[in-house]
Amino acid sequence: MAKEKIQIKFEATNSLGDHYVAETNTSLYCCTGDTELSVMGEQFSVFLSQMGYYRPNGYILMDDITEEEMWELEDYLHELRGDKKSGQDSSD
Repeated sequence: MAKEKIQIKFEATNSLGDHYVAETNTSLYCCTGDTELSVMGEQFSVFLSQMGYYRPNGYILMDDITEEEMWELEDYLHELRGDKKSGQDSSD
């Protein structure tokens, strides 16, 4: 299984002066569908959680999309999540 090593580092200081650093050395398994962007997105999600930015869905979309696609996806997610909150299934 061919793999490539990548190093990812995130660093931030919030408005209170709290400083956070996360550095990861990991393998990228292209044959299983890993991409540099997908691994960066996973690690960025972990970093945000460590900083206290809890997001219940926890996944960051790292695909390249147009601005129009972004607006359409946001509209669809809003609709989908609204249906889930109201107990409806949007596939009905």
